[in-house]
Amino acid sequence: MKKFLSLAAIAAVFLVGISSCDKTKGCTDSTATNYNASAQQDDGTCTYDGNLVFYYATAGTNATVVINGQTGTVTSAFTSTPNCGQTGCANFTLPTGTYAYTASSSFNTWSGNITVTKNGCTAQVLQ
Repeated sequence: MKKFLSLAAIAAVFLVGISSCDKTKGCTDSTATNYNASAQQDDGTCTYDGNLVFYYATAGTNATVVINGQTGTVTSAFTSTPNCGQTGCANFTLPTGTYAYTASSSFNTWSGNITVTKNGCTAQVLQ
């Protein structure tokens, strides 16, 4: 006895096959800046931010820090490394990567490179 699939049965199998392959792609990491809650499959495009804090270890005059086109001001000295977001520091949130910075006050200038880490807090003392 030969069995034949009806055209409707073939179409149903075809549609199920297509829908199972049609997964929304995007960033599935909830800690990423571009997290896509509806993504079912990670496509490798996740991006992350991190934080930077510039500070003085000893008292000084205000220092202006410039990094990636943003400007911040250091106004206080700290005896230990401050947390990111601490008042009196120059605070920045940037995408992960390495950036060149410059800083200047009435008595000194600084420059260098600093690396922003995924969801991290990197501190740079100006001394």
